[in-house]
Amino acid sequence: MSRAARLIYVPYDSGRMGERFGRGPLVARDAGLAARLDGALAVSEQVVTHGGFFPTEAAVAFDLAGRIGRAVDRSKDAGVFPVVIAGNCLSSLGTVAGMGGRRRGVVWFDAHGDFNTPDTTITGFLDGMAAAILVGEAWLAAAGRVAGFRPVERADLLFIGARDLDPEERARLADPPVAVFSGDDVRTRRPALDAAIAALGQRCDSVYVHVDMDVTEPDPVPANEFAVPGGLSDAEIAGLLDTIAAAVPLAAAGVTAYDPGLDPDASMRARYLAVIEHLARLGAG
Repeated sequence: MSRAARLIYVPYDSGRMGERFGRGPLVARDAGLAARLDGALAVSEQVVTHGGFFPTEAAVAFDLAGRIGRAVDRSKDAGVFPVVIAGNCLSSLGTVAGMGGRRRGVVWFDAHGDFNTPDTTITGFLDGMAAAILVGEAWLAAAGRVAGFRPVERADLLFIGARDLDPEERARLADPPVAVFSGDDVRTRRPALDAAIAALGQRCDSVYVHVDMDVTEPDPVPANEFAVPGGLSDAEIAGLLDTIAAAVPLAAAGVTAYDPGLDPDASMRARYLAVIEHLARLGAG
């Protein structure tokens, strides 16, 4: 990669443009994110929108995934590091599809597992299935229509900061096992986490780093309505991102699920922008 980044904004939440988490990407853009990176990197920007048909949640989400995949693929071909700034975590499907590589790994920062399936979810929230879709265990036909997508191996999925898991998710993550490190684990089992990151880098030739902003500690301001205590500090996230970038080949990044409506003093916005900037600099460097 050259010292260049493409900021790919996907302003949707649950099929709706510019609402709730879907406001976050446009807030980042309008806060001058590209200008903040200018000088250190060559920065380009793109807004991804869906095809204009009747906006049902699943149809819009999978359509957007295909469009994200094409944008990421074009970035890769141009030698530019793609950072997808989206409302929902299912944006990861398109990013992973577009980033290439023979064996793809995923480092998933999130308070939640997003590992439900249509048979286990009790809410029906599509985004709560995003990681399960990545490993080919949910929505197989729809995911299979996203150009370039191949399921990620369970062994190549690493969760960091997960602490609010449904019972069915816990059971599914345990058999066969997926590596999950809670916020407390980051602080008490750091050598084991560092070893898991290093092993991922040895197995995979391309890695996607995904940050759902509710991985952060919600006190005093939550990133979104699903945030729960026990999250990571800004310093912990930054340090982990540095560790990951030193150990694994970063191919793409994504930052999701910031709700500006819960952030009256824009303090969480500052944290959100800092994570995006950090990832762009690491990936393009």
